[in-house]
Amino acid sequence: MGQSLGHLIGELKQDRLRGTVDFDSDMKSANAALHDLAKSDFEIAQVLRGWLKKHQPCLFGRIGASKPDLLSFCILREPDLMGSGQSVRDKIQAYRRQWKRDAYRGRKSAFIVAALMPDLVSAAPDQHLLTFSQKLCEQYLLEPIAPDQLYHDRVMLGVDEPDGSEREWKVGVNFFSAQGHGRWWHDHRVPGGVVFSANSVGHMVRSARDLNAMSALDASADRTKRTIEDLGNALKHAMLTIAGAAETVSGRATWLKPSTDASGQCPFDAENLPANLRGKDWSSYCGWYHTDHTIPSSYFKGSAKRPADLTPQDLDFTYLHDRAFDNPEFETMGQGVVVR
Repeated sequence: MGQSLGHLIGELKQDRLRGTVDFDSDMKSANAALHDLAKSDFEIAQVLRGWLKKHQPCLFGRIGASKPDLLSFCILREPDLMGSGQSVRDKIQAYRRQWKRDAYRGRKSAFIVAALMPDLVSAAPDQHLLTFSQKLCEQYLLEPIAPDQLYHDRVMLGVDEPDGSEREWKVGVNFFSAQGHGRWWHDHRVPGGVVFSANSVGHMVRSARDLNAMSALDASADRTKRTIEDLGNALKHAMLTIAGAAETVSGRATWLKPSTDASGQCPFDAENLPANLRGKDWSSYCGWYHTDHTIPSSYFKGSAKRPADLTPQDLDFTYLHDRAFDNPEFETMGQGVVVR
């Protein structure tokens, strides 16, 4: 039997960076509220949702936290985390099942597993925190988790088509934590502790029939055309997320590349393109870490500066627009696979 989460929390070391790089006011206030044991899980989820809506660098995270609410939460606090491993797993799986039921009906698209505890906020991003994070993710995905690998959940939509057909998406799972604040991976900061976010842009676009959530993408857009064709608009906002990466002590962690495609068909409305996206590649971008890896090992080196041994990686936007037969992720993550 493996070590419990509570045991792993007991092995965490103090983050020395906080002696020189303090949390901003938004993080401080959120940390205090998220660790208030007098609050219910529902109240804690509302606090976290509010922070995501204002401060999450991913535009889809902000949209999901807006009205109507597309986020499902599993909140794990000190009494949960210090309890038995079985009880933690059972709680996560119960909320996971409810998320999948809600997603099937088009009510939710993203799932947040949040481990919230002062000891997690103050922990150094080292091997001890990495081990804890792997163990927490294993309790969620129910499989062994290694750093620098892609792991997925799956979500279905069953109320979208007149003929009753169902679609399924692979859902990327990504790590966020308080330790990111002030470090080169600042874009993956979150208050309260350690969070895993499972987010399906394809499912969100497809299921947003009431249009309210997706209207946040482009207030001037035609609200009658918010079905699968709106993946082009989603691509534009995926690019805006990459372009909006935080400036850190080591520069930006992700950035857009100049376009080299003079003949390709632009997959979104070029006439209304924001200035910072003009002339940029819509098929790939660059990053100092792989944005699809569930737990990048480079986050756990301790220093605020980017590790010197990292090299830029070419990363992919084509899952949102390229229908080529040799790009199956357009179906599995963008359009969705018809399963019935």
